[in-house]
Amino acid sequence: MTEEAAQDPGFRRGPRAQVVLLERALRKHGLLGDDDNILEWRQGRLIRLRINGLDQPLLSMRGLQRIAPRGGMSSLSYSARSLFCVGRRMRAADLARVHRLEAIGHDSLCVIYSSVPPRIVSVQWRTGEPGEHDPELAALVSRIGDQRDRRLSELSPQERERVAREQGDLEIFGLIEAEFARVSAPADGDVDRSGRGGPLAGPASVIGCWLRALIVRDTEALPGLMARLNGGKPGWNREEAGVVQAACDLAVARYFGASYDASAVSELVSFLRQAEPAGGTARHGQREMKAVIRHALAETDVDISGINAQVAFEIQASVTAFVAWQRAWPPPLIDALLAAAEQIALRRGWSPPPAPG
Repeated sequence: MTEEAAQDPGFRRGPRAQVVLLERALRKHGLLGDDDNILEWRQGRLIRLRINGLDQPLLSMRGLQRIAPRGGMSSLSYSARSLFCVGRRMRAADLARVHRLEAIGHDSLCVIYSSVPPRIVSVQWRTGEPGEHDPELAALVSRIGDQRDRRLSELSPQERERVAREQGDLEIFGLIEAEFARVSAPADGDVDRSGRGGPLAGPASVIGCWLRALIVRDTEALPGLMARLNGGKPGWNREEAGVVQAACDLAVARYFGASYDASAVSELVSFLRQAEPAGGTARHGQREMKAVIRHALAETDVDISGINAQVAFEIQASVTAFVAWQRAWPPPLIDALLAAAEQIALRRGWSPPPAPG
């Protein structure tokens, strides 16, 4: 915390005893380093918690009564590196991975962040400080944002690039905006009265649901969806292949970016061929795989006319899954990509069969 921030009229570190207890508990759970300290603490209430696009019940955890205000209250605090929301459970976010933080209404704020294992967490929190109003809450949000910038500046260039890539992946399909609309909607505890608290949009076609199950490794759903592909008949069809092609187009565009070296495609193909051998032999040829990926990248000097359509379909699906795994995309981002792929396929004239309701 800079000297200027500490002199801000709205800056209040919080009751010393409460801060000390919180720091002790956070360190016990490995959430706060020995060389890190709480900079500010606020009492309030957790209004809504969403994980991977789904509203969560606000459950309790034993042993935290001494540091959490009673009556379902929850504190919001931050250190030089992390943001904490502690009530009957402890939730910590690396400030560098806070993707959106904004004051809403006259007494609340919303924060959206990503964490490990890959997931998107969003919180609506309401201040419980007596007499705290819009300007003070906005100033608190501003100070947390400034600390986030300082946290980012301390990262290595490689780590900053990774965080920026993660932010870009979440923004490209409007995921942060869509999640913010839901988490910021009026609510009372766990009861959503807005009509906007449901899950984010995901794939609506059989092929989209199959590809999602493949990517998230849903072994329970995968066999049933596989049996529904192509109307339950062996082989493939252009309607469903159009979704897989669009998903591959979107995935490789995020993976390679606007500027890439040709050797990067070869490296990806080599990795995929090493990962997919069955009985000691790779299923797909290097030339075919490179051509399919380059075609997905909209390169003009590539010919895929000689590649079997079934082979192209399989390559596109495996490449899409690999990119999602390699980039550690959380389920809401996978859903957003597949929903976007379905819309692209529809605009291209394909009509993939809808998944059963």
